Amino acid sequence: MDGSKNSKYYEKEYTLKEIFDAIPLPLFYKDTEGRYLGVNRAFGEFFGQPAEDLKGKTVFDIGREDFARVYYEKDSELFNNPGTQLYQSKFKDNKGNVHDVIFNKATFKNRKGEIAGIVGVVQDITERMKAEREVNEKQRQLETLMSNLPGMVYRCLNDFDWSMIFVSGGSSNLTGYSPSELEENRVVSYGNIIHPEDRGSVWEEVQRSIKENDNFVVKYRIITKDGQIKWVWEQGVLVGRNTEGIDVLEGYITDITESKKYEDEIYTYKIFMDDAPDAVFWTRKDGSFAYVNKTAADRLGYPRDKLLEMTIFDIDTELDEKAWKSIWEEVDNNRNVTIERRHKKSDGTFMPVEVSVRNIEYAGEMLHGSFIRDITQRKKEEEERRILNEQLNQNSKLEAIGRLAGGIAHDFNNMLSVIMNYAELGVLQTDKTDKFHEYFDEIGKAARSSAEITNQLLSFSRKQRGFPRVLNYNDTLKNIINMLNKVVGENIRLEWRSEEELWYVKIDPSQISQILTNLCVNARDAIGQEGRIVIETRNAHVDENYCNTNMNCKPGDYVMLSVSDNGSGMSKEIQEKIFEPFFTTKKNGEGTGIGMATVYGVVKQNGGFINIYSEPGLGTTFKVYLPRQKEVDTQMDVKAGKVEGNGERIMLVEDEPSVLAVSSKMLEKMNYDVITTISASEAMEKAKQYLNRNESIDLLITDVVMPEMNGKELASKLSKIHPGMKTLFISGYPKSYITDKEISENQIYFLQKPFTAELLSNKINEVLNDGNK
Repeated sequence: MDGSKNSKYYEKEYTLKEIFDAIPLPLFYKDTEGRYLGVNRAFGEFFGQPAEDLKGKTVFDIGREDFARVYYEKDSELFNNPGTQLYQSKFKDNKGNVHDVIFNKATFKNRKGEIAGIVGVVQDITERMKAEREVNEKQRQLETLMSNLPGMVYRCLNDFDWSMIFVSGGSSNLTGYSPSELEENRVVSYGNIIHPEDRGSVWEEVQRSIKENDNFVVKYRIITKDGQIKWVWEQGVLVGRNTEGIDVLEGYITDITESKKYEDEIYTYKIFMDDAPDAVFWTRKDGSFAYVNKTAADRLGYPRDKLLEMTIFDIDTELDEKAWKSIWEEVDNNRNVTIERRHKKSDGTFMPVEVSVRNIEYAGEMLHGSFIRDITQRKKEEEERRILNEQLNQNSKLEAIGRLAGGIAHDFNNMLSVIMNYAELGVLQTDKTDKFHEYFDEIGKAARSSAEITNQLLSFSRKQRGFPRVLNYNDTLKNIINMLNKVVGENIRLEWRSEEELWYVKIDPSQISQILTNLCVNARDAIGQEGRIVIETRNAHVDENYCNTNMNCKPGDYVMLSVSDNGSGMSKEIQEKIFEPFFTTKKNGEGTGIGMATVYGVVKQNGGFINIYSEPGLGTTFKVYLPRQKEVDTQMDVKAGKVEGNGERIMLVEDEPSVLAVSSKMLEKMNYDVITTISASEAMEKAKQYLNRNESIDLLITDVVMPEMNGKELASKLSKIHPGMKTLFISGYPKSYITDKEISENQIYFLQKPFTAELLSNKINEVLNDGNK
């Protein structure tokens, strides 16, 4: 071979080597023994060794044995079946990194046509495999997600059949059709399972949204494979066009049958709630309102949209967040809670309400459903009942105190009779120059003053009737107004305002004086230094509504007498006790506590009632109501004169020895023949003795209340023994005690203890000279 030929040969070999090294994929060729005859630069770099160092080596020399064994076996397969070979395997580089690779091999022949070795390309697919694994994992996750969704994901054409390109596995549960049955309309088109009544509206809504480049959301009905009708909710979007120019849609469809049913029920419930007579609130945990009915808005005086912008704290201004949290927890624990609150209305007033609360779930949110009842009327009735109960308790207490006062007065009167009568005897039997004469006189005065107190007690107990007559308040006031001016003092202005055509009342004139004097004294003491007292009289009609809250009155016509002052006023506690005997706010020794009790007793005794209007610092008004009388009395007062006896025989029956002794002495002083007896049985026995001696008894003077037999029974029995005998009843109790025992007032003579000798002598003379009794 000459030089030029050698030069061309080497040039050609060099060029081939450069081309071989320039190829970026690892290339190799090896002989039938597996020894590398040549590798390119990329192969050396891939294995981490210079290409020249790999010549003559086998895979066992340059790689991990387990991998080399695979390569060797694959080479053997190729030699046994010459041709091409493609397979995927692993490879570990000199840094220890394992690669995913593809070997693409082929056998080659020598000039003799014999298999001379293998030539191959190594392709590193590690990154591609990694990407594929990531894609597969994402695909798996997506498929898992779609299969777990309560509905189906789809890709479809925007045609009237909604021809499905892809459908997720959820279609089976939703429609009864598998994805393969829906895709490409193999069994049925999705458009055909939409309810016929809804197909048009669904198509129009989707086309409208596409035209406006917006997502579409539709609710409609479908007919499942087994014939069920379901409500579905669908959301989708236009994603592009296919090769045929048809719009492609992607979206999601889910079953809302139950929620639609619940939504319809809620809608019906709301309609029903709007017509409910009670207010209804659905309240969130933060206190905002999810729903309020029409009644709630009307009751509170707000437009409904305005009320929905408010919170529970706006209408229940006494509720703070801590209390609200407590109520919420209580409802959670007990399910149903009923409480009373006050809700603020738009005009600023408050309305008492009863709130019944329970948990409700709405649109996936836990709320408090509250039924709110206006209890204004109920609270009013409860307050009226409370007032009536207080009045009843007060009346019962005053009745009990009255009975006690009457009993005390009776006992006092017996004792005062002894003191007063002995004092009178002492005065009669001593000379005026005798110091004891003065002592007896002072004792008598003290006894008479004490008798006034017992009379006031009897007025409170309504047993002291007096001498009632039909009269005009104004006429009586004219006579006592000057006296009242002196009572209240110069620093207090007394005003009198009267109605001209005033109706008549029936009452003892002295009791009017008692009422006004005590009320004016009370007003004077409340004023202190300077002030004003107003006395007013006017006609008044009291109706049933008024009496419903004032149990002490009856409907009808009344004459009202009021006494008002601008003094210190009274607390509620004082008002509750003001009419109790001996109750006083004055210092010790400044008052007896009998005056207001007397007023109460006199008013009650005459069929009337009295009300107090007072607040601390704002003065007080007492209003006395007495029943109207339409007939005027014409009877005249008759005064008896003092008369001595003429030896008439009097039987005196008294179970109190001291009263018996002093009374008998007084009668003897008056020139009467006195038979003293300490009991009814003794009186009966002595009456029989006198009858047996043919001696008559002219007059029986007997106590009313005695242990063995009361005075009425004794008088009845003695009148059978001595038919001509007349009777005079005496008692520490008032005359009404006797007349209440089924005896008319005009059928008896009565003298209340304590009495003076003059009163006794006049009364005896009156009885003895009466031809009827």
